[in-house]
Amino acid sequence: MAAADYYVYSGDGVAIDPHRPSLENVGGAAKEDDQAYPPDPITMPTADDWNQIVQLVSYYSKVLPVCSVTVSFSAGAPVFTYFQALDPNLVSGDLTLTDLGNGATRISWPAGTFPTRNLYPSGLTLNADAACDEHMAIPIANGIEVYTQDGGVGTDCAFTVCIHG
Repeated sequence: MAAADYYVYSGDGVAIDPHRPSLENVGGAAKEDDQAYPPDPITMPTADDWNQIVQLVSYYSKVLPVCSVTVSFSAGAPVFTYFQALDPNLVSGDLTLTDLGNGATRISWPAGTFPTRNLYPSGLTLNADAACDEHMAIPIANGIEVYTQDGGVGTDCAFTVCIHG
């Protein structure tokens, strides 16, 4: 079985949308050592080594976020402070930040930007300068909304969140 000839988190740019790598995408986990000339397992990679690695890659992809962002506020407007994505072609400008009012921020993206969501947003963390006591992230179609409050009042607080599609 051959591995995909494109980076799966980016899609192929034509007909295949970004997705999480399956065992098939990483060449399968059914490699076998040559029986006549088996590798030395101490100094050479073996089929079992390879099969273990590709299974880990495939299974890790099911729980890894596809993007992590830190959002802060400048004069009340949300801005990306940090941005990391598994798709190396993706930049923060590909996502849209919308201020929905005090303590409410939407992060959205065009359809097909990320693999299909497989988990709710995770790892929502209020950053050091945040004085909020309540926070949550809610998935929406092609995006998430983050709500932060202090004493029951919507308050803009810097945050970091992991996006799963």
